[in-house]
Amino acid sequence: FISPVLKMYRPNFTYMVTLPPKVPVEYYIPTKAEVDAILDYVRGTEYYIPLTLAMFAMRRSEVCALEPGDLEGNTLHITKAKVQTVDKTWIIKHYNKTSDSHRDITFKDEFVEEMLQYGFCFTKHPERLYDRLTQVQDKLGIKHFRLHDLRHFFASYAHAIGIPDKYILKQ
Repeated sequence: FISPVLKMYRPNFTYMVTLPPKVPVEYYIPTKAEVDAILDYVRGTEYYIPLTLAMFAMRRSEVCALEPGDLEGNTLHITKAKVQTVDKTWIIKHYNKTSDSHRDITFKDEFVEEMLQYGFCFTKHPERLYDRLTQVQDKLGIKHFRLHDLRHFFASYAHAIGIPDKYILKQ
């Protein structure tokens, strides 16, 4: 705001703004043992399926937008996102963050049975997923990481077990 005002009223005025240097953030990617421990801890609760889906490279917005009709046989259709509007209400957008984010994930029969048993539609406030993850990390003595870091875990683990990058990038 101040720059255009100064240009208009004092065109010959010279000013310099120095911003603090941007400090790079180092994110922590959990190990398979840590992810397994977290999932074992929440197994049988309403958090098990949503956290497992996050481990399968789904965003929180995608997990929270799931509805019963999104599961067809063993295939979960990822086609929408639950987002917060400027007035702080939550809505379902019938499109994902990017056009490439529209995808299908096919699961084994055993996991689909668990999804149907525990429920894969997370109806609580989206922040509860992060809150629960933090509580479990504290309880198990696991270094804190963000829910989104489970997407990074997926990419690194999939790469480590030999899945070609072109398929990993589609998730």
